[in-house]
Amino acid sequence: MTINPKTIFTFSLLALLSLGSCDFFQSEEEKAPYYVVKTDESEDINKLGKLINLEKFGPEKVQFQHTYIETVNGNGSAEEPKDDYLQAVLYFDSITFEKMLNVTRLANYSFRNYSKKRFDFPWLSNELSNELENSDSLYHGHPDLFFESEGGKLWLMNKKVLFYREIK
Repeated sequence: MTINPKTIFTFSLLALLSLGSCDFFQSEEEKAPYYVVKTDESEDINKLGKLINLEKFGPEKVQFQHTYIETVNGNGSAEEPKDDYLQAVLYFDSITFEKMLNVTRLANYSFRNYSKKRFDFPWLSNELSNELENSDSLYHGHPDLFFESEGGKLWLMNKKVLFYREIK
């Protein structure tokens, strides 16, 4: 079987034309942005301190999950994340936690009715999940009174604070 030179030329030309329609020849500025979902799970207090203010009421220990959507421009540079989801457990010593309770007693805020289920993060240990489930049924959470986060929500437990924030 012999291949006709015209056939080879035709297929070569079609291949080159199809490559010309790909992104290979687009300039960096012409490439469309794309989105990357990133999740950071950590117990690093300093990392959490970059996301919320821990200066007034510093925890002894933290566990958190920070999920955000990063927009990557055509030139490969990332923009500041716009969608941001933060879930955290902050553990406090008795003295600091009592100070926090005093702030809640003195705070003037509108009644909140947060759901316990909202604070039952999928990554919580069974022990913490059970403690949340068995917490006072009359309690309905607090807005963020401590960490200066916009839209943060709190659920106070025994020397622990469950924290949730969602920014869109």
